[in-house]
Amino acid sequence: MIGERMADVLTPAGCSSEAFHKHGEALGKIWESFRASSGLLPFMQELISLEQETAPAAVTDEELCIGLELIQLMEDVFLDLRLDDFWEHPDNRGWAILFMRWARSPRFRLIWDKTRRTFGIRFEYFCRARLGLTSDRPIVRV
Repeated sequence: MIGERMADVLTPAGCSSEAFHKHGEALGKIWESFRASSGLLPFMQELISLEQETAPAAVTDEELCIGLELIQLMEDVFLDLRLDDFWEHPDNRGWAILFMRWARSPRFRLIWDKTRRTFGIRFEYFCRARLGLTSDRPIVRV
């Protein structure tokens, strides 16, 4: 246990603190959008829930827009923090847990299924491998 703690504390940073700060600010703006709209409250509760929710038949336009913002933030974090190489880095634990929770949300999964082809191929592979999200097989290329 002490060895694990030492390893966590002494592990060199995987990226600059500016990247963490930038993405933290972006996440704060997205949460503010959720707080500003009562129509998004069920989606927000679903995103932070530890329990598996039942899938809605569809998502609203507002949920689709905020879901796209979440996925774009995920891809930005994936690229900047190099999550394909540093998923288990101690500094990335918060993002990893957050993304795993989001990926359990039925609304998030519906939005991902509708839009995943608009994101990078490596990101799609990552989301399938680390988050259990669906992907085309084979991956659709341009």
